[in-house]
Amino acid sequence: METLHQRVATRLLDLEAMLPLHIRMEMQPIEVEYYRNKRVAGQCCGPRNIRISQDLLEQDTAEILTQTVGHEYAHCVVRQVHNRSQCKPHGVEWRRIMELLELPADVLHSMDTSFAPPRKRQRRYIYACACTKTHKIPTQTAMKMMRGHQVRTCRVCNTTIQPTGEVIKI
Repeated sequence: METLHQRVATRLLDLEAMLPLHIRMEMQPIEVEYYRNKRVAGQCCGPRNIRISQDLLEQDTAEILTQTVGHEYAHCVVRQVHNRSQCKPHGVEWRRIMELLELPADVLHSMDTSFAPPRKRQRRYIYACACTKTHKIPTQTAMKMMRGHQVRTCRVCNTTIQPTGEVIKI
């Protein structure tokens, strides 16, 4: 009997066979990584890598194999065949590939994630600029800015944003 990982590999081969020859010629093999996540079904992590939730694969194998693997595979195809910087993640090119794969172009999965632990409330650091607009900056970005590794400017007044010392949880 095939393991779940073997079934994912078989599904990828089936999807590749559905693509027209001129696209298949440009494709490089896709590597699959499995990770523990009870909310996000899958992610495309570059032109040759996808991540699949082991938790959701075990819970709803059929949905993951048909929709999620196809969804992430379509992202890989777009990234390998088209210039990634000119394509929106769920744009026209991606929808066209989903059509070729005979899959609905759904962006979100419909699997039950009620067993997942509640999300942590995220901190945002409040920054301000010359036009007194407030900017809510995520923790990682704020830390890079504090260390001097990153500079952010306001899109409205084009001045460097400065910390106010205020932190909120969202």
